[in-house]
Amino acid sequence: MKGRNLPTVPTLTLLEQAFALANAFERSVYDSLYVALAISSKAQLVTADVRLAHALAANLPVKWLGSL
Repeated sequence: MKGRNLPTVPTLTLLEQAFALANAFERSVYDSLYVALAISSKAQLVTADVRLAHALAANLPVKWLGSL
């Protein structure tokens, strides 16, 4: 994408928190990386993964796309 300045975040900086989230909520580390990024960015993760959203929405900043 020419002309776009999209921020990136190294996975390594999120890995410890993502691993803790994955263990606590029985989710994959892959999914938990996105949640950890949302938490560290003070943002909300909007996902089309209804199972992920329902598993985490009560405790973490995660919303299901279908509820918007």
